[in-house]
Amino acid sequence: MGLSFCMLKLKLLQILRIWTEFLNTGYMSQRHHPNPLEHRRILRLAREYRRHGYDVTVYPESEQLPSALAKYPFDLIAKTDDRVIAVEVRTRENLTLNGLEDLRRMTEKVSQIPGWDFELVVTNPRPKAD
Repeated sequence: MGLSFCMLKLKLLQILRIWTEFLNTGYMSQRHHPNPLEHRRILRLAREYRRHGYDVTVYPESEQLPSALAKYPFDLIAKTDDRVIAVEVRTRENLTLNGLEDLRRMTEKVSQIPGWDFELVVTNPRPKAD
């Protein structure tokens, strides 16, 4: 009896984790990430931050951000009791395509909020093997 209850509990926890990740991917949100490569990197980062004890929100809504940051579409917010990291993920092409000025403004605004840091993650496709 004890073993099957433990197995059931483990399965429920797995389902809950998968459901939570699904809700945090932005599928329920208004904002979808247009670039699949960037989206996959965001999901990997979310798992990494969670493994390090952060509470992670993927594609946070403006209501989840301080008012000074509400208009910025961060890809991910990772929180601990004393630190918040706002993350933007871009491919090299999107760095220049979207311009660097928006990144400058994001960095500036985040740095004005105590306990907040900004991280830019640049991702690129893996080279194809010959």
